[in-house]
Amino acid sequence: MSSADRTGPIVFVSTARWLRTQSYRDVSALVAVCAAVAAQRGLEVEIGFPHSFLLFYPTILIVSLLAGFWAGVTATLLSALASVHFYSGTLNSLIVSDETERVGVALFAVVGIAISWLAASVQERANRLQEFEKVVEGLEEMIVVVDRNYRYLIANRAFLNYRGMKREELIGRSIPEILNPGVFETTIKDKLNECFRGNIVQFEMRYRYPNRGERDLVISYFPIEGPSGADRVACVLRDVTEQKQAEAASRESEDRYRDLVEHSEELVCTHDLSGNFLSVNPAPARLLGYEVDELLRMPMRKLIVPEFRAQFDQYIDRISERRSDCGLLGVMAKDGRRRLWEYRNTLGTEGVASPVVRGVAHDVTERKQAEDALRRSEQRMQLFIEHAPAGAAVLDREMRYVQASRRWREDYGLGDREIIGISHYELFPEIPERWKEAHRRCLAGEVLREEHDRFDRADGTVQWIRWELHPWYEKGQIGGIAIFAEDVTAREVAADDLR
Repeated sequence: MSSADRTGPIVFVSTARWLRTQSYRDVSALVAVCAAVAAQRGLEVEIGFPHSFLLFYPTILIVSLLAGFWAGVTATLLSALASVHFYSGTLNSLIVSDETERVGVALFAVVGIAISWLAASVQERANRLQEFEKVVEGLEEMIVVVDRNYRYLIANRAFLNYRGMKREELIGRSIPEILNPGVFETTIKDKLNECFRGNIVQFEMRYRYPNRGERDLVISYFPIEGPSGADRVACVLRDVTEQKQAEAASRESEDRYRDLVEHSEELVCTHDLSGNFLSVNPAPARLLGYEVDELLRMPMRKLIVPEFRAQFDQYIDRISERRSDCGLLGVMAKDGRRRLWEYRNTLGTEGVASPVVRGVAHDVTERKQAEDALRRSEQRMQLFIEHAPAGAAVLDREMRYVQASRRWREDYGLGDREIIGISHYELFPEIPERWKEAHRRCLAGEVLREEHDRFDRADGTVQWIRWELHPWYEKGQIGGIAIFAEDVTAREVAADDLR
């Protein structure tokens, strides 16, 4: 719709709205009727124009269009009264004595009211049309109307913005003039013709706009019926580029997540609060010797080793109450092997018909077995060192005590003193430099020993020591040294006496 086409109705409707909102309906009717009476009497004087209701009809029409139905009725009644007062047989009287005049006035009133109703209906339709145009103008969808000659009749703001055109540059021009070369003939024409045959047409296409680049469009054609069938088509174009990009990104994300889950060696599953699997990835099924379909048909309790089943019931209660839970669960493979899973699960309640537990777990069987083996080994080592017949001590790389045997404490007069974490050099500040050098060499990886070595104590006494140094390892790296020492002072003294 062109600007010129729209200016008149807009001014007209605005004036009508002003009259209604200012409550001047009756006043406007009175003024209009007075003007009509004055014009009538002026015509009589100037040209001898005979009295008739002719000038009152356009007055009623204009008042009805501008101020509404009731203002038109008021104008009709005022016009009738004015006619009776000025032109009836009894001049300047409101009484109509002649039967013919009474019929004429009555017919005038009926026609005036009918004109008022028709004018108000036209005005109401114009108001609705204007509101509809505002709605269409405000839509993000591109909307145009074309005729059978494929010429643009109406275009909304969105369509003009996408094309970078003004309304007067588009209206009246044909579609082939506006679209990119070849698009109309190969894609648009046949679909418009189908719509002109009375069918609703919907399709998708990609179109390159001068200022926006390629855009994905969903296009709908709706036939508009005229006297001889569909003579216009309303075209609605919706830009779904961002939507398609978002859907593609979502699909890609879902594919990545599905691929991650499908190939993950960890258990990724969902289950309900009755202990039934809803979904499960292939890894745990393969590890337990089952097919995925078998697990989905199997109650979870059947997988759990007997001593853990009571804990499973407690787990269901905890996660129902706290909405999350973690811990260890013992399960049994199809061939009877036992596995230990460490799990961390959460309960989801939003967006689902019933609560769903989302579970992630991994097999820690070998790790727990290794930890148990290491713990038993450490316990055996601690017992060995604690009860070794010779003095033994384990120190870290900073020469701090990790363990020490009873014999070590006795030989060096340490008693029950707490020495774990204390520096060896703090306990024995009199240690000679040659021993410190031996310690450094052992920390570098050497194994050293001495059959009898003099140790001058801080209190002035002398000890003769038979010792060995061994590095110990942790995760492939030297963690410190182990010292095995025997006090051979008595043997050395006896040898001196014999000499």
